Amino acid sequence: MERHENSKEMKKLLVILVISLFPLCCIHSGNRSGFGVKAGLSYTTISGWRMTKYKTSGFIGGTYSIEMKNNWYFQPELLFSNIGSNLKDDKTILSGGYIGIYGIETPVNISYRPSLNRQTNMIFDIGMYSFIGLFGKKEYKYYESPTINDSPFDAIKRFNVGINLGVGMKYKAYSTTVSFQRGLTDLSKNGGGIYHQSFRFSIGYYF
Repeated sequence: MERHENSKEMKKLLVILVISLFPLCCIHSGNRSGFGVKAGLSYTTISGWRMTKYKTSGFIGGTYSIEMKNNWYFQPELLFSNIGSNLKDDKTILSGGYIGIYGIETPVNISYRPSLNRQTNMIFDIGMYSFIGLFGKKEYKYYESPTINDSPFDAIKRFNVGINLGVGMKYKAYSTTVSFQRGLTDLSKNGGGIYHQSFRFSIGYYF
């Protein structure tokens, strides 16, 4: 069963890679491209489970921006990020806890950057991401039972994909972006209908 699930997720990743390469055909020979770095904070949760609530986490990594035509850019990224959720106190059994997963994230965005003046551009991003969990921890605190500290991957999938939406501003080589992520992969290995979701704030610098 696990091998079958991994095969399905790899097929999804392949589709995303094929779609992400399509914009390269639109790039003209005089394009401008360059590396950048970015880091930020995430307000992340696992939606679809009534016992979860948002937790603060973060991410850091690199980006490569390629100009296409008429202020449109193709922008793949490689990030080390933390997703998960805090757990609510249900006043009876569970007193709290959290789920934290650290992994490699590969967002691929199409970015529209209309000019406000010579040095300032608005940023409008749309795209997809893939995430593979490397390690993590879950902690369940109970009122009348011992606290559970264990790996989250006994019940949660390592791999997920989803959508990115963002808006921001670029001034000279600096950028700030507010974005939203919504997973399309059910994170539960038992089909529980739970999905990654986060709001993000990032700052970046283009070399």
